Amino acid sequence: RRAAVPVVSNIAEGRSRDTDRDFTHFLYMARGSCSELEAQTYLSIRLHYITIEQAQELLRICDRESRALMQLIKRLKESSLR
Repeated sequence: RRAAVPVVSNIAEGRSRDTDRDFTHFLYMARGSCSELEAQTYLSIRLHYITIEQAQELLRICDRESRALMQLIKRLKESSLR
């Protein structure tokens, strides 16, 4: 649970910044937090804290959110070029 908090926190903090460049920076940090959560999910399986089924659901969510973050980053970059 604690590993998921930085994802949302980085998005929220970035959104409150004044520029798209700052927001993009925090979106990249949120994406990094997604990767960290994935790694911790695999570790949790190995340590028998969660089941493989639970891990699969977490990994699906991480993948979906990571893709959404990249789409948003791409759109922000494209809009700054205009």
